[in-house]
Amino acid sequence: MSFSFFEVHLSHDSEMSYILRATHIYVCTLVFGLMYVHVYKGIAGGISEYGTTLACVVTGMLVFVLTIGIAFFGYVLPLSSMSYWGLVVFSNIMGAIPIIGDLVLSWL
Repeated sequence: MSFSFFEVHLSHDSEMSYILRATHIYVCTLVFGLMYVHVYKGIAGGISEYGTTLACVVTGMLVFVLTIGIAFFGYVLPLSSMSYWGLVVFSNIMGAIPIIGDLVLSWL
């Protein structure tokens, strides 16, 4: 329901709605790019140099994984053909994990 509303009304009835969609796409890409740069800075610069504790590293990785999960669900929820094939690719990647891949694949 909401996807069809967005597709029909917001995309076609609103003036310059393509700017809103394009801005959303580019800002999401920028956020993930900055997250990767931040993680690289921590790894390449040496985590112990900054006096970072293990709890801080674990919290950062948890936030990173949650952000990726939210982005994935946002990609899959519209239930389009592209969403279906994105889910197929994701499940094949999860199935390729050594030792636990089959368990994760059956859980998905």
